[in-house]
Order: sequence, then structure tokens, then C-alpha cells
Amino acid sequence: MTGITILKNHVLFHEGMNVKWNEPRPSIDGIPLSKFADLVLRWSKYSGYLLRTQKTGMRKSSDHDGSPFEDFYDIYFNVTTDDYTESADPYISITFHDTLDDDYDYVGMARVSRRATTAYKWGDKGEMCEKRFKIYRAEIKRKEGDAEIWFRDELAPLQGILDDLDQTTRTLRSWADSGLSMRVVCTKLFCRSYNSAIIGSDQLLLDAGEGLSLDDFNQKMRCKVCGARSPILSVV
Repeated sequence: MTGITILKNHVLFHEGMNVKWNEPRPSIDGIPLSKFADLVLRWSKYSGYLLRTQKTGMRKSSDHDGSPFEDFYDIYFNVTTDDYTESADPYISITFHDTLDDDYDYVGMARVSRRATTAYKWGDKGEMCEKRFKIYRAEIKRKEGDAEIWFRDELAPLQGILDDLDQTTRTLRSWADSGLSMRVVCTKLFCRSYNSAIIGSDQLLLDAGEGLSLDDFNQKMRCKVCGARSPILSVV
């Protein structure tokens, strides 16, 4: 197993369970930590499409019991089944920590424990609240071959696909013209897991024909269960 751990100001190279060099090396040109944050932030909108067309999937998990709060995003390539771990070669693991700084990547919900320690994570479950998260590290692993070369070869095409999807879904008209369907998901946590709908491109064309912008279209929709507006829009 070869791998790279990318941190804010340096990288570590791994071979098996050992680090190749005891001293950390400078960051790799063209692979700053911010590129991995960008992958995560854009991925959720296109996750279904990427899994269906590119056989590439992402799974999120969290550890919010103690400090720091951690969100984990694992990207799997060559996914052939619903069990991503069967296709975990190669894969990328990206970790975000909560932060109080104004420099953060996204705001997420976390349940804050009323008692916690950093040495051993435990505590009484508290209330859900908003937390700022900033990328902390990214790990690239593969069983054979050079992990750095593989990632460089994969990154450009993947970013190209995301850039094309960003452009395609920039307006309601361009989204409708692309032929891609839209998944609409309620923003409320208690609705999100089971309350969603898919709008086909034919219906999107009708709405675009009424002169609606994407923002207008989004604000027009309301959840049938809880009444929340402005749902999450993603590509199917």
C-alpha cells in the first residue's frame, strides 16, 4: 500500500504502514489542500450523477463526540456495488475539523456534548447547532503504483467533469437543455432522509419557459411534509 498524507504546509509519503521519510516534505505543486476541500464542497450536488456515470462515490461520516469535531469524506473509485469498501483501491479520505476562525470551508450541523474531553471522547448528548468546518488533511492510498502520479492523472479529468456540471446547472434553462434530471431534497434534517423528489428535464423546460431563474424556481418550491422552502438541488 502506498499513500500520501497532505496537510496544510507539508506532506508525508507512506509505504505500507511506514512513512518513507522521517522529515515532512514541502507541499506538492498543484496539489494544495484547498483542492480537496473544493472536491468535497462541489461533490454533494453531483454525487448521484458521478456514481452513475463515473462509478465514483463519496461517503460521509462524523465524530462529533469531543474535541475537535470531525467530518470524514471518503471518495471511492471504480465502484461496482453499493458496498464501496469492496472497491476501496484506490481511495481518498478527507478530514475536516471544526474551527472558530473566519477562514472556514462550510457550516455544518453538530450535536454538542455537554461534557467532553480531548483525551477521551465522551459526553452527554446536547443540542444540534451550527459549526464551522475547515479542511485538516487529505490522504490518498492505493495498493500498487505511485499514489501521487495516480492522483495527478485522475484530478484533472474529475475537475473537468465538475466544471462542466457547474456550467450546465448554472441556470434553469441550461439545466433543462442538458437533459439532466433534478433531485429536490428538503433542507430539514428530519425530512431529508426520506422526503425527496425527482424533476425530469421535460418539466424543467416548462418551468424555464415561464422565464423563471434558478433562484426563483428554488424559492417557489415548498416541502409537502414540513413546509420548508428553498430545497437542496442536485443532479441525478
